[in-house]
Amino acid sequence: MTLSVRFVILLLCSFLLVTPLSAKQTKIYQSTATAPILENDIAFAKHKAFIQAQQNVVIAAIRDLLEPDMFEAYQKQIHREQSLKARKHIVSAKILNEYSEEGTFNIELEAAIQIDTLQNALKQMGLILKDAPWLSVTLLIEDGFDDAIELLNERLALFHIRIHSVEKVDFTGIPFKERREKAFIGDLFSNYPDKKIIYLLEATTRDVPESTTFTSEEEPEADQIEAEDNLESNLLINTVQLRILRKSDLEELNSIRLKLPEEYPPASTQLQESIDSTIPRLISLLTINSVKRSTYESGLAASYSLTVYGLNAPHLRSAFEQQVLRSKRIISSYSLVQLSTDLCRYIIHSGSELTTIIKTLLQPNPYFELRAEEVEFNTISISAFYQYTATGSEPDTWVPEERTIEAIMNALVDVTKLQEENSDELKLNSYYFPLFIETEPNNSNIQFNAIRPSTYVIGEVSNR
Repeated sequence: MTLSVRFVILLLCSFLLVTPLSAKQTKIYQSTATAPILENDIAFAKHKAFIQAQQNVVIAAIRDLLEPDMFEAYQKQIHREQSLKARKHIVSAKILNEYSEEGTFNIELEAAIQIDTLQNALKQMGLILKDAPWLSVTLLIEDGFDDAIELLNERLALFHIRIHSVEKVDFTGIPFKERREKAFIGDLFSNYPDKKIIYLLEATTRDVPESTTFTSEEEPEADQIEAEDNLESNLLINTVQLRILRKSDLEELNSIRLKLPEEYPPASTQLQESIDSTIPRLISLLTINSVKRSTYESGLAASYSLTVYGLNAPHLRSAFEQQVLRSKRIISSYSLVQLSTDLCRYIIHSGSELTTIIKTLLQPNPYFELRAEEVEFNTISISAFYQYTATGSEPDTWVPEERTIEAIMNALVDVTKLQEENSDELKLNSYYFPLFIETEPNNSNIQFNAIRPSTYVIGEVSNR
């Protein structure tokens, strides 16, 4: 009888533990569906209505998970997607009512949907769920693109992307070819060091002439410089583009372009009118695939080069890594990439801003005095001065005990006796060994050096 009661209690406990977990993963939905009865084939009509009712239940769950605008924009893809078929997400189904009326068969269905698997399928499609976090970007625009700000903000909201700030830029004098290079992107982010994703909206030309390069011994002639300046100033604008730039690796994630109907000189009225009419079409090209939202978060954890001068000994490098790098929570990981007699170079990874990292590294600590030498884009150089003053504590005086002395006397036997008898039985028990524990710094025997030379120590002495 007692065993049966225990078994029942165990079942109840298991039910209470499992039920809440299942409730979180599934949700009940209801739907109706209708199918025509052809050639009096009621069974076939019922089957079609049942299949449609199942799919309607899944669609109802998807509408709960997506923003209305996101669902409307991608409903064709949702209906065609095989991974969203009802059989993959319905846990159980029950027909609440079924009847035939005026040549149709009608079904009312109730079904339990596995929400977590449905969410994963939607994420695999790249769709943005209602509870997805909002990402902030910075918009840089050239003169003449002010009307695009509101349209762009509305479109990006579909993907949970928010324009945090808008800045006007003027790239006059910078050749279009140079604007595509990493050096230009690096300079751009150095002017906006707290930005991680930049949208750059600009007018440009597709046909960029190759610039003439010179060796260190050669210098361009004055008339050639003037000719190139005139060529640059006479370029005609024929393209409007939106570039998406990432700070962590200075990559251009994507560039969405539209060609203008004609070519126009810069700052002309015709150019402005053409830009105004082209911008809505350009922004309409922003889709899940073109905005590449999933790549933004990988850009949030940036890599920084940290050069440290003054770590000219292994124990100093070890102390710096342990007491400075590992102790800072904002540094997620680090690796030593260069080692020489006068410097150590690390690659550190952090999601914090460069200014925050520098401020955190230079915080006072008992081991090093740190001083910033040079700070550039994603590069930090500091000098480290070791200042830790190690202090050792006097070892405790051993108070002799009779049983300890007796054990020592029994262990100190004649060598000839050790040869005749089992030496294992004559060893002194480790219980009687005095123990000395050393603290920082690891490579200085402060406690042992504090013992007077005339003192004999019986015990085990080790140092890593």
